[in-house]
Amino acid sequence: MAFIISPYNFAIAPVLLEHTDGQVAEANPVSFTHTMSGADLGSNDTGRLTVVAIGWNSGITCSSVVVDGVSGTLLAVASSDTYGHKSSIWIANTNGTGSSGDIAITWTGYTTASKNIDVYSLHNASTSAYDTLVDNVNSGANCTGTIDGEAGCAVIATTMSGHSGGFSTNSWTGITEDSDRQSSQNYLVGSSASDVFASSFTNKTITVANSRLATDGAGSMCAVSISPA
Repeated sequence: MAFIISPYNFAIAPVLLEHTDGQVAEANPVSFTHTMSGADLGSNDTGRLTVVAIGWNSGITCSSVVVDGVSGTLLAVASSDTYGHKSSIWIANTNGTGSSGDIAITWTGYTTASKNIDVYSLHNASTSAYDTLVDNVNSGANCTGTIDGEAGCAVIATTMSGHSGGFSTNSWTGITEDSDRQSSQNYLVGSSASDVFASSFTNKTITVANSRLATDGAGSMCAVSISPA
């Protein structure tokens, strides 16, 4: 008697996700670039990918991200709000490089505002986004949106906002916060969040609520879902 073994009888191996590093970098009005030196890229097992989530405020475009000599691919970008806050997420195939390395980020104009940067290590992951979410808001609202994902996928999100009246904090729903960093310039605050989901989902809501956006300021957010390889 013959037995037919279906691949659907086996659980899907999920993406292995780790938040490995991050920083807030102050403004440099005479440079088009910023280098995060010696960033922790995580364990260099077979198939490692590095995701870099970036937020900034000056209305310029982030044109390239190079991780330990490997050029990254843009997965998502949130266009600027009224005051120029932007955020983007990049991915690079860093399999075969070291457990640490420089991350070089280039903009199309002078980096006249602070930057928030978060670094993630992924294994068993696709090199492209399954779905993306982008949003930007002004006073009186929080960044929010919906995203789809396959079973075992990772979701990574990042935001940048600024406020005239003082420093603020972020609170995420639908995903787990990894960082919330404040800059001394223009009361800027950057934050990132991530999770791995065992089951597939459709129109999952992700929101980042800022403690001051109800009264003043503006912000942007982008997110990506990345399926298992």
